[in-house]
Amino acid sequence: MLEDFEVVAFGRVAVSVAITKNGLTFNQAALKQMAYSDHVRLLVNRAAKQFAILPCGADDPDAVPFASTIRSTSRSVRWPSKSLLRLFCGLMSWDIEHCGGYRVSGSYSNEDAALIFDLKAAQSIERSKISA
Repeated sequence: MLEDFEVVAFGRVAVSVAITKNGLTFNQAALKQMAYSDHVRLLVNRAAKQFAILPCGADDPDAVPFASTIRSTSRSVRWPSKSLLRLFCGLMSWDIEHCGGYRVSGSYSNEDAALIFDLKAAQSIERSKISA
């Protein structure tokens, strides 16, 4: 009897990162997808204008604190790194100081156990929607 019905997905939040003048902010969906890993490794593909994060141990020489930086009430992870902002803004020719920033959806690679973000698919964030 339900063969003509379709599932309506609602309440699900897509994995994303916001890139603003305050840094990079990964949303709670990204945290969940990365299984709240304490540390991740950040990889950049400059030619494809993409970056990826994948879980790693704290002893990895390229480890960056991730979920280990959040409080129990936090719903996101922020990296207030000016060097990352310069890297991504340089790759994309963004003037992050004079806009609201950009939101980039992520996709999970089962093969690599990594979240991949394509900067070319970034969506502009309106200044009025930014929380400081």
